[in-house]
Amino acid sequence: MYRRPYIENQEGLPQDMEAVRQFNSLQDTVRSIRTARAEYGVEPGKKIPATVHVANAELRAAFSTEAAALALLARLDLGQLSIEPPLPAPPSIRAVHVVVGDGLEAYLPLAEMIDFDKEKKRLEKQVERKAMEGLSISPVQCLFRRLHHLLVNTGILHASTMQVGKVQERISSLESQLQSAGFTEKAPAPIVQQAKCRLQDEREKMASLLSSINDLSEND
Repeated sequence: MYRRPYIENQEGLPQDMEAVRQFNSLQDTVRSIRTARAEYGVEPGKKIPATVHVANAELRAAFSTEAAALALLARLDLGQLSIEPPLPAPPSIRAVHVVVGDGLEAYLPLAEMIDFDKEKKRLEKQVERKAMEGLSISPVQCLFRRLHHLLVNTGILHASTMQVGKVQERISSLESQLQSAGFTEKAPAPIVQQAKCRLQDEREKMASLLSSINDLSEND
């Protein structure tokens, strides 16, 4: 994910950018897992297993070092938390797939997390609602349909079924903001740049979601 190449602390002194990048990645992972927990109605105090896949070796080592902090903040079972390289293929178990960013994702086993039949019906309703929004089928609508197909045929449930709508909403909101002359001409340059960085992050996240679904479809 894109991050500013230089950050200053409160005293105006440069910080260790690699440490900052690792902290941001850890923070994004915690946030994404906690969001998935909330969306699936997992009890706040319940600790769940997780497997986090990190492509970058240095970042993976940092995650392993901070595994206890990750478990504490994301409410994971430290004894069942694994930090591993990317998988060549999706796991065979039913799991919530959390895409944090390019080369950073997590799988949360569905066992005892949700009612699978209830979730399947919820997803079916989303597919139907998206299909009724217009004659033309948007990429997001296609994604919902493909996710439904994968859910029914492979038993793998993606948190992206709920993430994708929110990601698309954020992309649309940021695009509208940046297309507004009132914002780009009047807002301070750092604020405009921050919005551009956020838009790039969201676009990268959507690309990762689409890539993940494409990979699953090819293996189905």
